[in-house]
Amino acid sequence: MADRFLMTLPLVGLSGINGVVMGGFMAVGFGMGRTFGRLACEKIDSLEDSIAISLDSFTQKWR
Repeated sequence: MADRFLMTLPLVGLSGINGVVMGGFMAVGFGMGRTFGRLACEKIDSLEDSIAISLDSFTQKWR
């Protein structure tokens, strides 16, 4: 009985370390996803602005 208990201790320790590593990767991935999402939104906003300016100048030219 004691031998089986001693054999499970390393497995419990490894699963705890594995959980910490997985949690760290998930936190980093979440942060990177938010950063890239924000950058993409800013880029889309700037593209919308440039298209609106181009269309406005085009319509003023042909009036």
